[in-house]
Amino acid sequence: MFVPKLKGNGAVADAIALLGALIMPHNLFLHSALVLSRKIPGSKRGIN
Repeated sequence: MFVPKLKGNGAVADAIALLGALIMPHNLFLHSALVLSRKIPGSKRGIN
């Protein structure tokens, strides 16, 4: 079985960057879907 190990300078930062790169696109998609599903009044007050 292969078990990855973090070695060298900046290995932890690289692992965190990879994790962030995997999560961020999903977060953007979820956020845009949630914003589009909100009901916003068409009045001037709803725009501000």
